[in-house]
Amino acid sequence: MRTLMETLLDEALDYARMGWQVFPCHPTRHQPLVERGFYAATCDVTRIRSWWTQWPRAAIGLRTGEATGLFAVDIDPRNGGDAALERLEAEHSDLPKSVESQTGGGGRHVLLNWPGHRVPCSTGKIGPGIDVKGDGGYIILPPSDHAVGQEYRWLIGQEPVCHEVADAPTWLLNLIMRPAAPNASTFNSPSVVGDEIPEGYRNKTLASQAGHMRQIGMAAEEIAPALHAINAQRCRPPLGASEVDRIARSVGRYDPDTSRQAQAEHWPERYLGDGTDWPEPQPIPDDLPAVKALDPVLLPATLRPWVVDIAERMQCPIEFPAASAMVALAGMVGRRAAIRPMQRDDWTEYPNLWGMLIGRPSLMKSPPMKQVLTPIRLLTQAAREEHRAAMKVYHRQVELTDIEAKQARRKVEAALSKGEDVETLSDSLVPDLPEKPLRRRYTVNDTTIEALAEILADNPNGVLLERDEMMGFLQSLDRPGQDGARAFYLECWAGNGAYESDRIARGNTHISGACLSILGTIQPGPLSAYLHQAIRGGTGDDGLMQRFQLSVWPDDPGEWRVVDRHPDKEARNLAFDVFRRLENLNAMAIGAETDAFSESGVPFFRFAQAAQERFNTWMTVRENRLRRGEEHPAMESHLVKYRKLIPALSLLIHLAEGQSGPVQDDPLARAIRWGDVLESHARRIYSCGIDPAVAHAKALARRIGNGDVSDGFTVRDVYHGHHWSMLADAAQVQLAVAELVELGWLRPEPVLTTGRPTVRYRINPRAQGTVP
Repeated sequence: MRTLMETLLDEALDYARMGWQVFPCHPTRHQPLVERGFYAATCDVTRIRSWWTQWPRAAIGLRTGEATGLFAVDIDPRNGGDAALERLEAEHSDLPKSVESQTGGGGRHVLLNWPGHRVPCSTGKIGPGIDVKGDGGYIILPPSDHAVGQEYRWLIGQEPVCHEVADAPTWLLNLIMRPAAPNASTFNSPSVVGDEIPEGYRNKTLASQAGHMRQIGMAAEEIAPALHAINAQRCRPPLGASEVDRIARSVGRYDPDTSRQAQAEHWPERYLGDGTDWPEPQPIPDDLPAVKALDPVLLPATLRPWVVDIAERMQCPIEFPAASAMVALAGMVGRRAAIRPMQRDDWTEYPNLWGMLIGRPSLMKSPPMKQVLTPIRLLTQAAREEHRAAMKVYHRQVELTDIEAKQARRKVEAALSKGEDVETLSDSLVPDLPEKPLRRRYTVNDTTIEALAEILADNPNGVLLERDEMMGFLQSLDRPGQDGARAFYLECWAGNGAYESDRIARGNTHISGACLSILGTIQPGPLSAYLHQAIRGGTGDDGLMQRFQLSVWPDDPGEWRVVDRHPDKEARNLAFDVFRRLENLNAMAIGAETDAFSESGVPFFRFAQAAQERFNTWMTVRENRLRRGEEHPAMESHLVKYRKLIPALSLLIHLAEGQSGPVQDDPLARAIRWGDVLESHARRIYSCGIDPAVAHAKALARRIGNGDVSDGFTVRDVYHGHHWSMLADAAQVQLAVAELVELGWLRPEPVLTTGRPTVRYRINPRAQGTVP
């Protein structure tokens, strides 16, 4: 039989797998035990296991509101909750049957789906004995204990595994959202975050809110902006900015751990550890999940020796030139050919791809990328020379046409002066102008979307966007007024989006199918910060990052050595021939099909029978796995797009190896193995965005273990003047110390001064000398 401690951990893990964000609370008093309180709630199983290892009898807290997608109606019969709900249901309608638990105090928690807009916490607002736990709140989940000794339990038949969470009725939402009558009891509660605060209650309420923030571990510099937001949104009229700052400074002087330490001292003896001052420091979770190594056999046979030669001579991970090669192929093929992954359906995918090479500056990202793009650069140079020669001919033709038009005008004028008929001469007044030659483009670097649209209009097969530093490209899309640019790039990923713009200066630009491949490099630190913001609803939370499916973040290749040899000319020539062949690809000549009803007119390939059976099996397993909802939303969004990636890779391998007719089983099998490798890299990439604190904590722990950081350090001591990787600014160090405090490596020690309060961090003696 499992003990209660084992049950609590298992249940917390089960809730997390359902997507419910949980965190540990005091076993009977139910205050949060972790820094930042319910803001630290997570679905990360590694962190949850660490928490309940440290506090095995901790109650399970569930963060409510948008973060988890749930809110709770808390009905307390001791304060008239049952009677109040009965009156409300008689007046409106019954609450729907939903997931429901009995609290340890004899009440009920009815869980309902978050409706897509803010649900404020409230106490007694919709009726006596009825509270609402929404945005900014939390509840306790079964099988946690209560102070009276009773256990939280799910009602039979209404457990999460047996019943779905219901939607809240409209009448209930209307009552929750209506303004509350101002009274002292309402504004004394720090959990109320949604009602207006009238004059006479503003200072008291903001001070209470600030105290709550400080208690859950928010730093003084974090409290002030939050108070200013509450003041602007809820205080009527708002307090002056200086008064809000004064409240934040006043509350920020207090130690956020005082109340939590008092709670620990009053735990029942069965909850206490061995009584030592410092706990055993918990191991820091791995910040980088393992990745699968790329087998060169997955590359097209015509490119494999060339890519291997580049990786060996440059001593870089083979993933860098391999991913670059596949994106380069994608840029060459573009809309010259497509693939239809089903035998009869018209579902069509274009093989343009987006990829990133991720690694520290010393890992040689840019050189292999530039080597792989050499054949495209040679084609670009030849196209430039060809265009320059064509433009000379064009300008000569324009001059001749202009001379002919002037001569015709003089003839017409002479005829008119003589009163002759000019009907036969009038046609020569408007000569046929020569057609201006278009420059064939293969790549672009730094461009506006207007200029890119014109390039794509002139190059209907698409182009490759190459950026040595991808961070600059991503940041350019985050600037104010760039919403249209982001939308345009999202359209270009599909390869089939029609686009038309009208500008006074540029006139009309029409693209029948915007098709763009993207390849660039980026360092882990900036990418981690960008993903962290995007995943949490920042500017980049629109699926743009998830479209970089061919992104690789390989392990370090090991010790550098001198490698000085000539490039493999035979392998290089074989690879260059592939790009020259794809430049003039005639898909119809190698067995592609056409569809009279297709608007694009792009020829397409289908799978051969054996390949189709393999693809159907892969799709069935994958789609059902994704539909279980076990992935983080950001990771799920990335993996969903493998529906394009795998068919596209199989078509590129098929074409690069010079095969004709339907795509056979071998290219598809290798494409699926590519997908397995890329999925492992994606998990490494998104782990930093989903929980970046671990990487920063590990960096700080290494500095502590090496003796680079002294006991009693401040945040500024770490980032100022050192320029250490992953600890370059205050925000990164704050993430690191918060993580290490939770894991028992550090303990905050506030120092009251006449000026701004300072927090020093004491190092657990058991952690000193330990290098993770």
